Amino acid sequence: ADYLLRAEDVERLYIDGHTDDTHTSAYNVELSRKRAEAVADYLAGKGVSRNLVTIRFHGERYPVKPNTSVAGKSYNRRVTLRVERVPARPERIATR
Repeated sequence: ADYLLRAEDVERLYIDGHTDDTHTSAYNVELSRKRAEAVADYLAGKGVSRNLVTIRFHGERYPVKPNTSVAGKSYNRRVTLRVERVPARPERIATR
């Protein structure tokens, strides 16, 4: 949260919720939404503007590990954050 409050070039923050494949697809989509919203609520409580945040929820789609083991499932129960920055302006080159 501190980084997001200090950075002047942050244009958007994507918060993506994910689950393993333990439950139904509908349940997992709702659970992934709740996970992402919990992170957004936490950041808002720390002063991060909700206007900066885009919440996305994917359920069991996009696993990072196979859902064939306890360890794999635990990796897939996650929330990821991606910061999108304002494109840098080209530096002006002084000519003589």
